[in-house]
Amino acid sequence: MAKYTVLIQVNARDIRTVKKNYPDGHVTKIDRNPSRDDRMSEARGKIEEAQQEIECLRDEIQEWCNNLPENLQGSERGAALEECGEQLDEAYNGIEEACSALDSVSFPGMFG
Repeated sequence: MAKYTVLIQVNARDIRTVKKNYPDGHVTKIDRNPSRDDRMSEARGKIEEAQQEIECLRDEIQEWCNNLPENLQGSERGAALEECGEQLDEAYNGIEEACSALDSVSFPGMFG
């Protein structure tokens, strides 16, 4: 006889009740409500990923600017590259400040 895996979702007060009702099943809890600390950590990770990407872009622009032929360094293109690099640097530093501000965030507990 063939075996089948069936995935169902049930509501219950605790995992022991579900395991009791489905003794042959593989029961795992679905964490629907991550903590605020977990959500902050996830957001911080996304911010840090964005910062790394901005850093890469900034470095690419800086390299492009550094390798620009001398006759183009004082041109509109050269000025635009320098301005772009400065803007990316400001964005990078702004994210750094935001991350520092997040370090001081402390969520109050629910029960005291």
